[in-house]
Amino acid sequence: MDAGGFLRLNEVDVAHILVVEDNPVVRMLAEQHVESAGHTVMTAADGREALLLAAAVRPDLILSDLDMPNLDGFGLIAALRARADLAGVPVIFLTAFDDMETFHRITQLGADDFVNKPINRTALLGAIDRCIALARQSTASGSARPS
Repeated sequence: MDAGGFLRLNEVDVAHILVVEDNPVVRMLAEQHVESAGHTVMTAADGREALLLAAAVRPDLILSDLDMPNLDGFGLIAALRARADLAGVPVIFLTAFDDMETFHRITQLGADDFVNKPINRTALLGAIDRCIALARQSTASGSARPS
């Protein structure tokens, strides 16, 4: 672990993370944070682009905004969970929403975690570490995400 308590590459394999964010500044910041933890990053500007990219490369984790054009985060996670090949990919939402209704909705749709905006590096990398560890543990034990 590094001084911040985050897993380093010698402790886990590199994760391939898809960052989905329509705001280029926020997308770049999230990308930098994820890369600083040693993971590889792919980016998409909206949910439609993310769904196509996810189907092509099957990322280890998706980090997505909620409020985006074309296909928002709600539509993206619903589409992911409906596909057998992508249903098990962990999803963390980046959101400026702080109401319980939004939290309840993303939980019901199958989100694995969420991080509030503005993005806090410690919170983001902690959520990523937890989700990747749980996903790898589930894969190793042969269990899968409930549909």
